[in-house]
Amino acid sequence: MEIGPMMLLSYNKDMYELEFMSFSEKDTGKAGKAIAALLKKGSIVALYGDLAAGKTALCRYLFEAKGFVEGFSSPTFTVINEYINDKMQKAYHLDAYRLTSSEELYYAGWDEITEGEFCVIEWADIVEDILDEGAIRVYIYRTERENERRIIIKLSRESDYNALKELLK
Repeated sequence: MEIGPMMLLSYNKDMYELEFMSFSEKDTGKAGKAIAALLKKGSIVALYGDLAAGKTALCRYLFEAKGFVEGFSSPTFTVINEYINDKMQKAYHLDAYRLTSSEELYYAGWDEITEGEFCVIEWADIVEDILDEGAIRVYIYRTERENERRIIIKLSRESDYNALKELLK
């Protein structure tokens, strides 16, 4: 099954937006794998969406695509999961749901986290004030159909937009 129709929603000098429909967890996973291909050392992926929208599923596929396959779990209660791949590289998965402010991330080691290979943050709206404009922002919305999701990805670079559009074909 192919991912649903994609389109450029809008562009301004700071942001590109790509929207598509996901009809299954595999579709959402394809988006995660495509985003993984864009990541560079220090990249941040900020995820937004309601409970059970598919944020953790997208994360799992993204981490697997980058070679972080062992022991993946949601950091709902731990807040931060650190993963180390076979090349001894570190990547981080954060769940900001239980945080009251972004200041708590500084105490939890934000500087070290941003020096890793990449970081994915679920419930990023809670810590939006510390994210720079280069973060890849992914909005996942549930629809009326059980497995259907509307996904919007916001990117700051045209080259990333073009690459992602190709990867999601």
